[in-house]
Amino acid sequence: MVVFIIGLSAGVVVMALPSEPDELNAEAHRLEQTIDILSRRAVLTETIHSLNVSRDGFGASNWQAGEWVTLPQFQHDLPISVQLDVVGDDPRRVPDRILFHPTGVPANAGISLLGSGGRRVELSAAPNKIELPR
Repeated sequence: MVVFIIGLSAGVVVMALPSEPDELNAEAHRLEQTIDILSRRAVLTETIHSLNVSRDGFGASNWQAGEWVTLPQFQHDLPISVQLDVVGDDPRRVPDRILFHPTGVPANAGISLLGSGGRRVELSAAPNKIELPR
């Protein structure tokens, strides 16, 4: 009987522990933070910034002296279980660069992170527009 009570107590404690965020949600939050930072930096520095995207990851650059300069602190490779998908204004062309203007006008692009099991997280290039699955 005592062993049963100890086992039951241990089970309750484990169930009460907060669960770690899964990979898909963690990557969505990282991407959301990057979008927010790039949007703010574009306004504060009065320079065009871009989010550079591929299915395997993302990075950033800004426009300086007539050319794109990579911002290495934003380079990030996604885990194998997560893929990135972008839809822009023209559905026939998948953008590889989402621009953030100094005017603060948000880019018009939808971003999806696809996880294992068909889970999807939708984001907007406009900051603070993340929708996590419930």
